[in-house]
Formats: sequence, structure tokens, C-alpha cells
Amino acid sequence: MLNTGAGGLNISGAAKNNKTATVTNKAGDLTIGGTFVNGGDATFTNDGNQFNISGTVTNKLTDAEKEFGTINMVNNGEGGFVIENSGNVNAESSNLSITNNAGNLDINGSVKNDGGKNLTNKTEILNDGKTLNIGKTGKVNTSGSLAITNNGEGGMNIDGSVNNDNSATTANDKIAFKDANNTTITNTAGTLKVDGNVSSNTSELTMTNEGKTFEINGNISGTNNNVNLINKNGALDLNSSGRVNSTDDINITNSGKGTLVKAE
Repeated sequence: MLNTGAGGLNISGAAKNNKTATVTNKAGDLTIGGTFVNGGDATFTNDGNQFNISGTVTNKLTDAEKEFGTINMVNNGEGGFVIENSGNVNAESSNLSITNNAGNLDINGSVKNDGGKNLTNKTEILNDGKTLNIGKTGKVNTSGSLAITNNGEGGMNIDGSVNNDNSATTANDKIAFKDANNTTITNTAGTLKVDGNVSSNTSELTMTNEGKTFEINGNISGTNNNVNLINKNGALDLNSSGRVNSTDDINITNSGKGTLVKAE
């Protein structure tokens, strides 16, 4: 599916892919307001203005197929990548990649990739544009491995919730996939600010800031795993409303020019 017209590409009805689907927009907005059901590998690329999802993109795969199914979304348009409040991206425990190369990446709806038996599934969210925002209504719920990375000068703001839960695995699975199922949140520019909730269960949680500051006003928690907070630049501010909890170890490393601050 290719659009080169200035009016953009709008999927407002229902589309279904059983094998390989490629959706490319070269001009205007790429808008998914309807339903796109993926039964194989789906790649969405926006080279126009904005990539906007107010509808649903989902995988429908058997457990045997989920290891190979993928949803790959890329925005190169200056209008940014927006998942609206009503937007829903559900990879159904397969592989999911969301990449924004221009403008803001705003997640105000649901990004989901959990609940299946495929323990090697990966969710990767990358912002190389301006700012990565997980809004107050934004939810990222995954199992397997989760990597969220911001390289944009506007920083990363987590006002909603991020959760990676691997508690449903068996004891042997937990041993086999312990290293593969990590939760990694990395900010290399601007401020890493947590006003919402970041949690992991049976998934080593590491949050690293190499940008301006690392500010915690919300909640960061781990269940059956360590929580590692690493600040390499500026101050690490754990403010009065901020909470960091873990049933295992909490490791805080601050090598920035600022100080570790617990505001009263």
C-alpha cells in the first residue's frame, strides 16, 4: 500500500494482512483511525507529515507464529508520531518496534505486547526526533524484553505508566530467559522525568540518564528483580513525591556533575 498524494493515507475502515504487509506514506499524514489486523509481518513507514494512530493495530497469530510475527512502525515526518488516547497498538506477544525520527513521539493511548507464551518477544521504542512523551493516559504494557530509548533534545517524560511483567513464566523459563527479559529505559539528551509509574516484575529494571537531569516525582518499582538507577550527567533528583521500591536490590549510581537530591 503506497501513497504519494498530498492528501495523505487514511485507514478508517478494516484492513487485514495474513502474510507480509508494507504500508508507505510519502506525503501528508499517515492516519490509522480504523482497524489493521496483522497475521504476519507488517511495516508502516511515514515519510510525509504526521503518523497518527487513533484506531487499532493488532497481531492475530497462533502461539507457534508469534516468535516470527512483527509490527514495525517508523515515522520520518516532522509532524511526529502520535498515538492518541483512543489509539491501541497490540503486538500480542510477538515483536514490536516503534521508531520516531522527527518531531515528537507522543504515546497517549495503549502500547501492548504481553500475555503470550513467546518469552523471546521484544518491544523497542526509539525516539530520535524531539521529545518522547508517555502522557498521563499513555500505557506501555509488555512481557519479554522492553527497551525505551530517547535521543531527542527534548528529553523523555513519563507521565503515564510503563510495565514489563514476566511473572507468568515458569521457574525454568525464568532461569532461561532471565537476561533476555530485561527492562531498559535510556535517555541520552534532555531531562529524564518520571511523574507517572514505571514497574517491572521478574525483569531486571535499569534506567539510565545521560542527558541533563534525572527527576523522579512518581513511582519506580520492581518485583522479583533489581532496580538500577544510573545517572551520568546533571543531578539525580528524587523529590518528596518520588518513590523507588524493590523486593530485591535497589542500586543507585550517580556520576553526574550534580548531586543526589531527596527533596523534602
